[in-house]
Amino acid sequence: MVLVDKTNTPAPSNPTTKMATSSAVQAAHYFSTQTSETFVSAKALLAANDMEGCMSLVEGMIKSTLEAHQNDELAPALGPLYYLYGTTLLYTVEDSTDAIESMNPEDQEEARTGIEEDKEIAWQNLDTARNLVEKIIAEGKADGEMAKSLNLDLAMIHVRLADCSKNNGRFRDALADYATALQLRLACLGPFSQKVADTRYSLAGACTSLAAGEEELTVDGVEETRPLSTEEKDRYKKESVGHYFDCGVSFAGMAADQAGSDPTFKAVLGDDEDDDDDDDDDDDDVKPKTLNTPAAKLKAIRDAIKQMPLFKAYPAKPAADAAEDVKAAWDEEKRNLESTWTDAEEQFMFCFEMVDEMIECCEAADENLKVLNQVLENKKEGEEGGEGAGLEDGTTIGFGNTSDSAALPQPPVAEATNVSTKAPHANSNTAPAPMMVVKKKKKVSPTLDAPPAKKVRVEEK
Repeated sequence: MVLVDKTNTPAPSNPTTKMATSSAVQAAHYFSTQTSETFVSAKALLAANDMEGCMSLVEGMIKSTLEAHQNDELAPALGPLYYLYGTTLLYTVEDSTDAIESMNPEDQEEARTGIEEDKEIAWQNLDTARNLVEKIIAEGKADGEMAKSLNLDLAMIHVRLADCSKNNGRFRDALADYATALQLRLACLGPFSQKVADTRYSLAGACTSLAAGEEELTVDGVEETRPLSTEEKDRYKKESVGHYFDCGVSFAGMAADQAGSDPTFKAVLGDDEDDDDDDDDDDDDVKPKTLNTPAAKLKAIRDAIKQMPLFKAYPAKPAADAAEDVKAAWDEEKRNLESTWTDAEEQFMFCFEMVDEMIECCEAADENLKVLNQVLENKKEGEEGGEGAGLEDGTTIGFGNTSDSAALPQPPVAEATNVSTKAPHANSNTAPAPMMVVKKKKKVSPTLDAPPAKKVRVEEK
C-alpha cells in the first residue's frame, strides 16, 4: 500500500486558469507547426508545383504530429497541415482534370472516380482546418499579430472551400465562403490590398456563374440542378458588376498608395466615391451623368492614375490585324521598357493594368445587363398580355453558360483553384469529418510538359 502525505497534496487547480493556459498552449502548437522547417519546405515544394513532394512531406508531418498528440485528430497543431494537404490535393485535382480529355475513353471513367474521391478528401481536410482555426479564435487567447494571422488563415481556408464549391455548380455556397473571406481580409488588411482585390474578383466570378442560369442543390440528400429565374440572373449580374468595380477600386487604391496619392480618389469622384453599397451603383437619378456606370467611374480613376509620377506610358499597341513581325517588335519594345522599371514602378503599373482589366469586365457585364433587362421587360409585357411566357425557356441570353466566363480577363493571382466537391458545406457548428489524409491514388499525369503559367502555387495570406 502506498501512503499519500495529504499535507503536501497541492490545492485543487483553478479550472478557468487551466483552460486559459490550455488554450494558449493550443494556439502556440498551431503556430509551431506553421513555422516549422518541414512545413516551410512543403510550402516551397507547392510553390514549385511539386505537389507529390509536398503531400509526401505533409503526410509525414501529420503522422508524427498525431503521435505527439495522443492520436488526437483535432489537435490544433494539425490545423496548418490539414489546410496545406487539402489545398495541394485541390491543385492536383485541377491538373488531373485538365489531363482527362487527352486520355483514352476507357481510362476516363476511372480517372473521374478518383478525382471525385480526391475532391471529397480535400474538402474534409479544409473543413476540419476551418473548425480548428475558428475554435482557436473563439477561445480568444490570441491577440495582436497572432490574432491577425489566425484570421488571415481562416480567410484563406474559406477561399479554398469556396473553390471547392464553385466549379461543381454550388455557387451559393461559394458566394458565402468568398464573402466571409472578404470580410476577414477587409478587417485585417483594409480595402487596398491585392488579397482583397482577388477575393472581390472571385465573388464577381461566382455571381457570373450563377447568372449563367442554374445551380446545383442538395434536396433530401439528392443532388439536383435548379434553373434560375430571369430576375435572379439579373440580380446576380448586377452584383457581379459591383464586385468587378470594387476589385478595380482596390487595385486603384494600391496604385495610389504606391505613388503617395489619395487611394480614395475623392478629387476624381467627389461625392460619387464608392460607398460599398452595390445597390446604388447603377442609379442614374443620383449619379453625375458622366459617372453613371461602374465602368465610367473606373475610367475616371484610370485617367487620374495616368497623371501620377510612377505611370509609364507603353508604346502604341499595333492593331489586331497588324503583321506578326510588327506585333513581335512591339512585344520586344514593351519588354525592354519593363526591364528598366523599379520595383515600385512595376507594382504601380501592375495595379494600373488590373484597373484596365476591371473596366473591360464591367463593360462586358453592363452590356449583358442591357440584354437581360430587355428580356425582363419583354417577359413582363408577355405576362400582362398573355404572350411571351416561354421566352426565357427557349432563349440563351447574357453569359449563356458557365464556360463563357472563361473568356473574361483572369484574376491577377491564381488564388482560386477551380476545383469542387459535392460534399455539403458545413457551418461553424458542424462536427469535423473523419480524416482520410494519406489516401494513395492513381496519379493522372497532365499531358503538358509544365502546368499553365497562371497556376501559381504560392500560399500567402
